[in-house]
Amino acid sequence: MLEEPSKPPGGCRHYFADMAKRIRFIKRAQALGFTLDEILILLRHEGAECCADTRKLAAQKLALIECKLADLKAMREALEFLLHQCGTGDSKAACPFIQALAEDQSKGSGPALA
Repeated sequence: MLEEPSKPPGGCRHYFADMAKRIRFIKRAQALGFTLDEILILLRHEGAECCADTRKLAAQKLALIECKLADLKAMREALEFLLHQCGTGDSKAACPFIQALAEDQSKGSGPALA
């Protein structure tokens, strides 16, 4: 992705302005969840008329994020349910949280646990 400038003996590498711009581009793309392979594709499109391809890649990334958000929501709901079940504090009884994790989910009680 980047050509590394030579390092002078005992000194620091010096990056030119275009390298700094590329590094910022890469970091911003990573912050949006793009992988290094996807960023390489985006870099190839930089400055070209490839808006349709870039839009398709961004739409795929957004769809993946939406799926992850749905999974996280389901996890949150399951944990909330289990915490509510476990709220009795009766130390003599079996822990409902542990029981729910161990039980057969085909019975259909409570939210689905993976």
